[in-house]
Amino acid sequence: MKRLINSLREHFELTHNEAKSALIFFTIILINILLYYSYSASTVNKQSKILIEDYGETEIPITEERKSNWVDYNTNKKYAKKFEKFKFDPNIASEDQLTRLGFPKYLSKTIIKYRSKGGKFKYKEDLLKIYSMKPDLYGEIENLVLLPSKMDKKVVDFDEQRVFTEPKTPVYTKPVYTKKEFSISKFDINTADTSQLMQIRGIGKVYANRIIKYRDILGGFHSIDQVGETYGIDPSILPELKKVAIMGSQIKKIRINELDNFRHPYLKFNQVKVIVAYRKQHGNFKNAEDLKEIKILDDATILKIEPYLEF
Repeated sequence: MKRLINSLREHFELTHNEAKSALIFFTIILINILLYYSYSASTVNKQSKILIEDYGETEIPITEERKSNWVDYNTNKKYAKKFEKFKFDPNIASEDQLTRLGFPKYLSKTIIKYRSKGGKFKYKEDLLKIYSMKPDLYGEIENLVLLPSKMDKKVVDFDEQRVFTEPKTPVYTKPVYTKKEFSISKFDINTADTSQLMQIRGIGKVYANRIIKYRDILGGFHSIDQVGETYGIDPSILPELKKVAIMGSQIKKIRINELDNFRHPYLKFNQVKVIVAYRKQHGNFKNAEDLKEIKILDDATILKIEPYLEF
């Protein structure tokens, strides 16, 4: 005992009490396992002895499944019976007739009970809906059932449709298009709201808001072509827009000789700084031609910004 305890302490680094408790625990488990197998072996031997005394050494007891009539008729030649083969209608056949055909008694009674509650067989395959109807049994009596098959019905329906349904000759009729005529009242491009802009095909709510926002940043449009500069706008809408948009309101101008700081989309931040510095050194600008003296301003930029400048 001491050797086992010392061995446990050395291998698992346990205290004396822990090793002692572990040894007792394993001993109890071992005893339970031995008792379990001893009891199981004695029980099996006892059951085997009972079976030998009741049924003899050479016979095996027949289970409930093997006792059923259907299994005996098909698998055990000793108890097999010869069933009759004759045409029958499951809607009117008696229990005795069904039994003579090979139906087990419980299945015959189930069919009779099904009919008594209003059930009716329309096709052969309806017999498979009966509980406990085995596919093997149905395969043997299928040709004896005096009812049509669902498969036959499908073929007949297809033939009837193919023979008696005449294809109709398609008649082509030219579609008639009616032109929806409507007129859009003219509006000022610099005061128009989103509803007026959305009357133009190709301008939705998103683009209408973008046009108005860009117009406000510029200080107004001095030309309809400037609408095409709006982000994402298709330039193809400009011809339609020019038909109804007019230049009514004045645009906001920048007093270039008075302001020390201003912003405009056509000018970069450093260009504005240079313009102000040049004016302070050389005096006020008389016109747009004076801006050409500033080297960082090209002709295209001056041409674009000129309508927004006030001298």
